[in-house]
Amino acid sequence: MDYFHVDKKDNCEQNFIDTVSFEIYLNNKRAEKNKSEIKYNFGNCKICNDKATGIHFGICTCEGCKGFFRRSLTKHKKYKCRNKTQSCEIRPKQRKKCRLCRWNACNNAGMSIKSVKMGRIPNSMKQINPNCTKSNDLPNKKLFFCLSLKNLAKQNKIDYLKTIDTQNFVPSTTLTKGFLNNSSIENIIIFSLLRDKSFQIFREETIEFEIQEKRALKILETDYKKVTKTSFDKEKIAEIKRLFMDFLKTHAYSMFRILSELPGFKQIKENDLSKITKRNFFTILTLRTIKLFLNDDYFLMLDSRTQLNRELFIIILGKKVCDHLFDYVYNLKSLNLVQQELSLLVPFYLSIFNNNLEDPYSLREINKYYTEALYYEFNVNRRSNEFMEKLVKVILKCKIKSLIKTVMKLNQGG
Repeated sequence: MDYFHVDKKDNCEQNFIDTVSFEIYLNNKRAEKNKSEIKYNFGNCKICNDKATGIHFGICTCEGCKGFFRRSLTKHKKYKCRNKTQSCEIRPKQRKKCRLCRWNACNNAGMSIKSVKMGRIPNSMKQINPNCTKSNDLPNKKLFFCLSLKNLAKQNKIDYLKTIDTQNFVPSTTLTKGFLNNSSIENIIIFSLLRDKSFQIFREETIEFEIQEKRALKILETDYKKVTKTSFDKEKIAEIKRLFMDFLKTHAYSMFRILSELPGFKQIKENDLSKITKRNFFTILTLRTIKLFLNDDYFLMLDSRTQLNRELFIIILGKKVCDHLFDYVYNLKSLNLVQQELSLLVPFYLSIFNNNLEDPYSLREINKYYTEALYYEFNVNRRSNEFMEKLVKVILKCKIKSLIKTVMKLNQGG
């Protein structure tokens, strides 16, 4: 099967400009503002989440992280982690606290002196008239650059991972060949709509944790030190377990809302939905609360006074399960995924494993669309080959079966 190849040296910059322009065109089409002008929106910095000013060293970053990366090219060997964990949170107000973790974040995001340096776009060039951007002005090669899932899959270089069944990640269905070879504008619009709807749902189901995240960051900014080996009597432990189970019930309701709102999942049979929910219960929970995993600890509030930190996690679920969960979460966080990517991971995870279902075909079809939407988003965000390889390894760790068994025992009073 033929793959579309991009000459990185000659065409990379032009292709990326085309991608940004096309995204602007789609946003304009959805908003139906035919006479309005649209500005380039670089979103947030991929390193510290501050406002990005342009494409610097191949990645959307703020001016501060651009300068930090340039200065660190010759100094990074001297950097040491402030907390000796190499998992410090990089935020606008505290990005200067740990240079090693900030440097690692730059590398993980894909910053490189060999990458395209588009730089900040002058104000005089930041506006595009949507009337000048039409579908017939966009050659097929630009759409292929955005859409080529096959090309990305080829670049993943994951053959050495013998445990991977590639059909689980890029499923082959009766529609795959024609869909991947078709570079029509309708497909791009489908991907964009799936992304926007997934992001809307994800936003609604995570907004409750924003206050908790702000609380956690405020604590960390005041030289927070973890309290370890706190003693709890049996009555207190029983109360914490009850609060934990109450929280899991609210998460179950959230999962039902997600499955009922995500496009495509309404056609899944009820018994299959139950299996999908159980199989991905804690995977989706980690995505919903991923911002509360900070500095090798957990800042989820079970009530106004009880924080489910790592110590309590160990008491409730056991050290082995807790260590596995935290390892998975921090590997996922190291990818520095933006909100749109995280939101698309939800339907991707929910549809990726289809064994032991009454109707596996329907779930494979759903997964096909969300997989392509996710890869499209990665392509727009210029994710590197190294990023893709690391992502696959993280996905393999997402099955947290022992958690389910442990919680079932808790629910039974064990």
